[in-house]
Amino acid sequence: MIDPVELSAELLRRVCDPTSLAFDVTDDLPFEPGIIGQERAVEAVRFGLDIRSPGFNIFVMGPTGSGRRSIIRRLVEEKAALEPIPGDWLYVARFAAPGRPRALSLLPGQGRHL
Repeated sequence: MIDPVELSAELLRRVCDPTSLAFDVTDDLPFEPGIIGQERAVEAVRFGLDIRSPGFNIFVMGPTGSGRRSIIRRLVEEKAALEPIPGDWLYVARFAAPGRPRALSLLPGQGRHL
């Protein structure tokens, strides 16, 4: 067994020489999107997004401010970009049966013309 050794504050603190960095401020660095340290969570969400069963949901939890909403949004947008654009669904009133609107399925983007 190794005997513990008391360390000074100088030995516990790492000092970085700012002149050794290739940038002045972090705004000068290129933006590299990514999700750091959440590989398993990202893999699980991508797996869930590939499931085509009705009634399937993905439940995400984590501390407030952890970025889970932006991460999920980015993953859903990535997945949606690979999928065909869905059609437009409109519900129009039936005057003879006001409580039963008629559903109309149109080609993508055609709903606004109607």
